[in-house]
Amino acid sequence: MSETRVPYSAMPPFQQGSDTSKEAALSMVEHAPTVRERMLAWLIERGTRGATRDEIEAALGLRMQTVNGRIAELKAAGLIRESDAKRPTRSGRLAHVFIAVLSAKGTQPQLFATAAPMRHHP
Repeated sequence: MSETRVPYSAMPPFQQGSDTSKEAALSMVEHAPTVRERMLAWLIERGTRGATRDEIEAALGLRMQTVNGRIAELKAAGLIRESDAKRPTRSGRLAHVFIAVLSAKGTQPQLFATAAPMRHHP
């Protein structure tokens, strides 16, 4: 399978006006690309079954805050999408399922950091 390189911001998104959100984003600068790669690769492996945020958290041993941030980044980059499907979480509540979006050629995207800043969540 060939790879497609997708540009990505080096700064994870954060809530504007929130010092703690910005500090959390800054603490993820080094780790976010690796976590995004792991999450995307795992979602690609799952195919059309996809995964909920809860399933990603449990399968990859991540905290929900980390999963939420990386989901937002992957969605913004067009690498994953929220499907119409929902599944119960470990707490029994229904949650949306996310699915990896592959190019028409079936290539697997590879993320990399760029100098361009990402949009911050309002």
